[in-house]
Amino acid sequence: MSPEDYQFAWLAYLLGSAIILLGWWFVTKGIANRYLRNSLRVIAAVLLLTPHATQSGEMLMSPALFVAVLDPLFTEDGDFLRAGVPLLSTLGVCLLAYFMIDLLFLKRRRRQAEQAALEADRAELLEESHKV
Repeated sequence: MSPEDYQFAWLAYLLGSAIILLGWWFVTKGIANRYLRNSLRVIAAVLLLTPHATQSGEMLMSPALFVAVLDPLFTEDGDFLRAGVPLLSTLGVCLLAYFMIDLLFLKRRRRQAEQAALEADRAELLEESHKV
């Protein structure tokens, strides 16, 4: 395949991945546990969107999931580790980043909830003071 063919293939693949991820977003929408729901979304995005070199020494990229699965099946010297290790390490880094970012937002949400509770208490006290 020529590099232009790869670009068109990637364009079609990214469009299809976007549609799959949108569908996955709606499928996981019903999961009540926020951490499970968002972790499943991150896992799907990483598995679909992580690129890896198609063959050793080439600059042409393919989805790492397909390289990891198909290399051991169709090549003599292919093994899962060539694309599997980068894929799994990317998955670990992305999940860690998600949990760290969520922790930061959780602190902010708690601060906002505390502030809202204080404002509600203040408004209630003001109402009571005006009744007297």
